[in-house]
Amino acid sequence: MPQAVALVPAVLYASGYAVEALIAAGVASLISFAVNQTMQNKANGDRKSSAGHFLNSKNTQAPIPIIYGTMRVGGNHIYVNATGDTNENLHIVQTISEGEIDSIVSLYGDDKNVTSFGDRFVYEFFNGAADQEVCASLQAADPTWDDPLRNTAYFYAKLIFDPNIYISLPVLTATVKGIKVYDPRTSATAWSDNPALCIYDFLRNARYGLGIDSSFIDEQSIEDFANWCDTMGYKCNCVINTQESGLDIVGKLLASCRGFLVYTDGKFFLRAFDYDSPVMDLTEDDIKEDSFSFTLPGIQDMPNSVRAKFINSANKYVYEDLVLNDTGSITLDGETREKVIEIIGVDNYEQAYKMALYHLERARLNRVYSFACGPKAIPLEPGDVIRVTHTLPGWTLKVCRVLETQILNNSEVLLSVAEEDEAIYDDEINVASHGTYVTNLPDPLAIPPPPSSVTFSEENFSIKDNTFPRLKISWTPPQNYPFLDYVEIWISRDFGASYFHYNDAVGSVTIEPVSDGERVFVKLRSVSTYGRKDDVANLSSYFYTVTGKTTMPDDVEGFQATAAGDTVLLRWNEIALEDLAGYEVRYGSAWGTSLYFGFTKGQTLSIVGAKPGTHSFCIKAKDTLGNYSDGAAVATVTVFDPPGYVEVESNTPDYETEGTHNNTEYYNDPIHGDSLRVDPESGLSGDYLSPIYDLGSKQKCRHWLDYILNVNASGATWEGGVGDVEWEDVFSAGETWIQQFSNVQAGTFRAKFFYSDNGTNWNGFDHFELFCIEVDARYVRFQIFISNNDPNSNIYVEPATINSWWR
Repeated sequence: MPQAVALVPAVLYASGYAVEALIAAGVASLISFAVNQTMQNKANGDRKSSAGHFLNSKNTQAPIPIIYGTMRVGGNHIYVNATGDTNENLHIVQTISEGEIDSIVSLYGDDKNVTSFGDRFVYEFFNGAADQEVCASLQAADPTWDDPLRNTAYFYAKLIFDPNIYISLPVLTATVKGIKVYDPRTSATAWSDNPALCIYDFLRNARYGLGIDSSFIDEQSIEDFANWCDTMGYKCNCVINTQESGLDIVGKLLASCRGFLVYTDGKFFLRAFDYDSPVMDLTEDDIKEDSFSFTLPGIQDMPNSVRAKFINSANKYVYEDLVLNDTGSITLDGETREKVIEIIGVDNYEQAYKMALYHLERARLNRVYSFACGPKAIPLEPGDVIRVTHTLPGWTLKVCRVLETQILNNSEVLLSVAEEDEAIYDDEINVASHGTYVTNLPDPLAIPPPPSSVTFSEENFSIKDNTFPRLKISWTPPQNYPFLDYVEIWISRDFGASYFHYNDAVGSVTIEPVSDGERVFVKLRSVSTYGRKDDVANLSSYFYTVTGKTTMPDDVEGFQATAAGDTVLLRWNEIALEDLAGYEVRYGSAWGTSLYFGFTKGQTLSIVGAKPGTHSFCIKAKDTLGNYSDGAAVATVTVFDPPGYVEVESNTPDYETEGTHNNTEYYNDPIHGDSLRVDPESGLSGDYLSPIYDLGSKQKCRHWLDYILNVNASGATWEGGVGDVEWEDVFSAGETWIQQFSNVQAGTFRAKFFYSDNGTNWNGFDHFELFCIEVDARYVRFQIFISNNDPNSNIYVEPATINSWWR
């Protein structure tokens, strides 16, 4: 029996029709058959038009939809305008639905919550109240805007241009709690997704509904049906195209909750298709002789499969198909005869499954009978359940439901009835009388099993010459489980304390970027095609520690140092490395005991004014993750004494008795003798200022500093670098073992030269540790700065000599 909707026979096309038009036929009936056939023919077309519920239209003449319950929709842009000196502010008014609605739950731009746009996206929501005011913010930007859009729910959005956020104008969609509806049980008007209250609202509303006065509707039947829907767990969450006929709209709403509407005794009654106790028994004594007739449907009118189309809120409110097959009948018939229904209002698998199941069983029970009865049947109303005993069909207390009643002139009643079966209301498939439903599939209502064989793998990728690791997670889908839709990936980056939903995937997912040494915890949640899924807390967790990049830059080759006079040129070959940060140059002959000199991305480094003597330099390549090349290249060069100069004098201060110490001290090293070092009790850095040296007269001299450094560089050790800290704390800092321990951080030694004409006013010159300087002065002195890289690594300076030569 085709099924779903029960209505009076008059066809409703728009709101505002007088109630007389609804009862002009003079009969009381349930025309679920006609409406059901209409649904079957129109379902594909309806779905095609409804598939655009996420799109943004731009049409000032577009009809305004109705939203009941909660639904995600894209609205209609009725105003788009740019302001600002560079048109950087884009103003949009998007209508959502008829009002008054409750609220916007979430607003999205291109499927991203607009909160992710920060202050680049601001909006105001207007619920469509009858007295709502003009949007003051938009009117301030455009004084010509003066439309309050009363009775229309909308939002005003201001998008501020930012090329890092907006590639193009985003599609704006909103998850909306829809129309506020009147509940006769509480006398309150508020948001509700109860189907009875939504249908009642559409029947009564004169602006977008049928406009039936409430005096023509039995409110007690509304209350009873609302309570029944609450008990059954039926919801109404939908967007309604107001261009459809009123019959189609009410019919589809009723079809999604097993409801029917009947007109009797001057009022409309809203009732549920449920198994009721029979109200009357009719026998051959009550049925007029030779009035019994029946219609048996043809094979093409007996579907053995139902395809239910519904919007699934668990899958981002997209349209989905749920197909139920009477496999026994399909095997027997040798073909599949599918019936398509669109169940608006249903937004979850459980209710869609129940409705599809009900429709399939009802469609298989598809036989209609009619007969005339005496006055005894006058009290019967459409929807009543009766029992019939008659020899023609061979019935004994056969349970039937009254579809239509018509009182004839001779006090007889013409009845149309359909076979009824208690089993079709138990939410289980029961088609034994017309085919057997057999399957070895798992229960589609059960929680789906989780994925297995979870594996992790790493790869590196580069963005703007920077290398980052990413993590790929793969798994095997649940075996022998055909209802898997996708897998949710939940991630924790705080050692499993809390998880967040990262993405959805089918067989694998890539997480990027991740940090070297980061421990990533993962949970995988299977989601069935009907939205069923387990609680995250019940899922097994997996973790993986990211290794990151393990290869270091190649050693620098072709490192040379050449001198021309007092100019030293360092040059080397380029390293082909995508994430090369540059080259670190140190002063000294061994990387671990050398001093940081400079860093460059080029392949040359010039030193102008180098002091006489032999100089050694080390160089290593360094990538953007801080990894050095394994070996250091060393180059040595000699700068000769300046030609034509003779020594005026040289001075070597006594660190113990001369000069000024600032966090430094004289130290008699057991190996190197008298030395200058940082005072261990004062920290890692300090400086020493030498005495003032008088050259006897103001004269032009060239000055440089001779010294010997002894570096005790212990480098990073487990005890010194980590100690008793847990591994997790080391790795959570984002550093690998290589970064922690493979390279010694260079200490710093620096010298500064001072000169004066009078011994009071001084001028300074930096990098006196390497360069020489020629000045016209009488008084000179120098200052030494020392910084150690850790308490166990010390720089010792043997007595330094300041040389003064003149031509």
